[in-house]
Amino acid sequence: MKKLNVIAIALFTLFLAAFTACKSPQKSFENGNYDQAVDQAIERLRKTKVKERDVATLVEAFNYINQRETEKLGRLRLENNPDNWDDIYAIATSINRRQEMVRPLVALDEEKYYGQLQNLHFTEGVVATIAEAREGAAAHLYNRANQKLDLAKSGNRRLAREAYDDFKAIDKYYTTYKDVKALSSEAYALGINHVYVKVENDTRTYLPSGFERELESIFVRDLNEKWVKYHTFKDENLRYDYTIVARMTDINVSRDRERRDHHIEEAQVEDGFDYVLDSRGNVKKDSLGNDVKVKKFRWVRADVFEITQTKEAIVSGYVEYFDNRTKERLLSRPIQSNAIFNNTAVTFEGDRRALRHETACRLGGHPVPFPTDEALLMTVAENMKNRAKDMIRNNDHIVAR
Repeated sequence: MKKLNVIAIALFTLFLAAFTACKSPQKSFENGNYDQAVDQAIERLRKTKVKERDVATLVEAFNYINQRETEKLGRLRLENNPDNWDDIYAIATSINRRQEMVRPLVALDEEKYYGQLQNLHFTEGVVATIAEAREGAAAHLYNRANQKLDLAKSGNRRLAREAYDDFKAIDKYYTTYKDVKALSSEAYALGINHVYVKVENDTRTYLPSGFERELESIFVRDLNEKWVKYHTFKDENLRYDYTIVARMTDINVSRDRERRDHHIEEAQVEDGFDYVLDSRGNVKKDSLGNDVKVKKFRWVRADVFEITQTKEAIVSGYVEYFDNRTKERLLSRPIQSNAIFNNTAVTFEGDRRALRHETACRLGGHPVPFPTDEALLMTVAENMKNRAKDMIRNNDHIVAR
């Protein structure tokens, strides 16, 4: 046991050493994680005990990554490409963050860090570059979004959505910028696909007045997505891009069915006892002197009556998708829903002891009035509504284009 403990401690020590090494700025620098090396070195130098190698690593990693990013910054600016403003902003912000982290340490350099921090090479003008890049990136996005928005007004949903994304991207640089809020709302409105969901009865069969209203009451708000909005009530002032039709083609309601069954169940049950007599007609005695008895059995019976009531309604049809711009039918899927009324009443006459266990468990109930056709169809409508909703959810890619 002692040997196992020694091994466990040794393994833990090795793990701790490996973990500590991975956290060291020197290891991060060797692995090419220069920013991480800078951050780790600064964290160590803020402590009371300062190691000279940590100072050296900070200077080397800082100068390397700062020079590399400054050179990249220069190349991007020379390209004079407005698409570069976002990268320029990101790089300048990175340089500025790094420099602001080490500035407080430089003030303590001579007394605490062996004067080595004087060898840090700072990039000048990054704050001005950040401001310039912020304005340049925002202006570029604003102009590009406006161009897309103008083209989107002819009905191009894709460009409207791209314009919206560009307007929203400006939030990275300014919380408020020109008339972006209003233009963003306009682009969003142009980018939405509006879908009208309706019910049509092609059965030439009478339907309860509330049947279609029940189907049309499908709660579509939770089906809405960023660029797709569903509607069950038509707004004449709104242009719908797609129409989804829940088309009822067949309705079948069965007649009231009632089946009466009768059967007999029998069982042999204990019914008292008889004395056992010897050859002389006397009651036999056991070894303890008690009378010897034998159980008596007899057959009992019960008449079981079962009434089963059933009724079913089935509605079948299709869910169809139409592109209102091209008048093309994009999808047609069958849909069916049913509702079943089922009631059972089981009673008996005779001796309860004759009943089988499963029969005894089913005892109870009584005949009830059959539901009307209208009531059963309203249950079907509720079920159909849920099926249609699932179908719409599973095919949302069709109307998202």
